[in-house]
Amino acid sequence: MKLRALIADTFREIYAKKVILGIVVIEVLTLVITGLVVGMISDSYENARVTTSSSVITAVEYDSTEMADTVADRLLDFPEDSAMGATTDTTTPSKILEITPADSVQLRSASSQESLVTEMVRGQLAAYSTLVGVAVFLLAIFATAGIVPSMMEKGTIDVLISKPVDRAMLLLGRTLGGIIAVGANLLLFVLGIFAIYGIFSGVWLTSFVVWTFLISFFGFLVFYSFVVCMNILSESWVLPMSLSYIHIFLFSSFLSNREDTLYLFITSPVAQAIIDGLYWILPQPFDLVEANRSLVFSGMVSSYAPFIQGGIFILVMSAVAVWRFRRKDF
Repeated sequence: MKLRALIADTFREIYAKKVILGIVVIEVLTLVITGLVVGMISDSYENARVTTSSSVITAVEYDSTEMADTVADRLLDFPEDSAMGATTDTTTPSKILEITPADSVQLRSASSQESLVTEMVRGQLAAYSTLVGVAVFLLAIFATAGIVPSMMEKGTIDVLISKPVDRAMLLLGRTLGGIIAVGANLLLFVLGIFAIYGIFSGVWLTSFVVWTFLISFFGFLVFYSFVVCMNILSESWVLPMSLSYIHIFLFSSFLSNREDTLYLFITSPVAQAIIDGLYWILPQPFDLVEANRSLVFSGMVSSYAPFIQGGIFILVMSAVAVWRFRRKDF
C-alpha cells in the first residue's frame, strides 16, 4: 500500500507539472500528421496490389502456354515401342496433362500482392521505429529527470523520511511512478501508429508494436537509471539530463562506429583499448535503435550485446543510487 501511495503521488506531481500532458499533445499531433501522410500514400498500397496481380497472372498464363506446347510436343513424339502396339496404362493419370486450376492462380496472385505490400509497410515502420526510439530518449528523459530532485528538496524530504518507510522503498516508488507514466504513453503511441498503418494498408504488423515498445522502453530504463543515480549524487536534474543527451546524440554514435571513424585517426593500441572499454561500459543507444529497426524489418538482430550491457548497467546504477540514497544526510 505504501508503494502504491508513493507511485500515485508521483503520478499526481508529474501531471500537475503538465510535463506528461505536453508530451501527450506532441504525440497526438504526431499521430494526426502520420495519419494524413499515410492516408495520402495509401494509393501506393493499392497500386502495388494491382501491379503485382497483373504481373503474376501474366506470368502464369505464359507458363501455361509453355506447358501446353510441351505437352503437345510430347504427345506427337511417340517412342518406337509405343508405335509397335505397346499398350498404355490408363489407370494412372499423367502428370503432364494436369492443368493449373483458376483458384491456384488467384492464390499465387493474392500471396504476391500481400507480400509486396507487407514489405512496403515493414520498411516504413522500421524507419518509424528509429524515430520513436530517438523521441523516447529525448522526451522521456526530459519528463522524468526532475522527479527525484524534487523529492529531495528541503521540506519535502524531511516529511518523507520522517515516515516509517524504508529509503529504498521511497526511491523505488518515486522512480516507478515516472517509469509507468512513460511506459503507458509510449505503448499508446506505438499502438496508434500500428492502427494507422493497419487501417490504411491492411497490414497489421504486430512485430512493430512488440519490438518498438520493448526496445524503446528498455533504452529509456537504461538512461533513467543513470539519471536517477546522478540525481542523488549531484542533487540536480540539469547535469544528468545534459550528460545523457550528449552521450545519446554524440558519443554513442562515434563509439558504435569507432572502427570506421575514431580509429582512422587514433592508431595507438592503448587509446583504442580505452575507447573499446568505454563502448562496453557506457550505454549503447545507437545500437539499440539499430537493433529495433532490424527486428521490425527482418526479424533478426546482429548482436545481443547492447541488451546484455544495458541490463548490467541498470543493475549497477540502481545499486549505486540505492546505496547513496540510504547514506545521504538530509
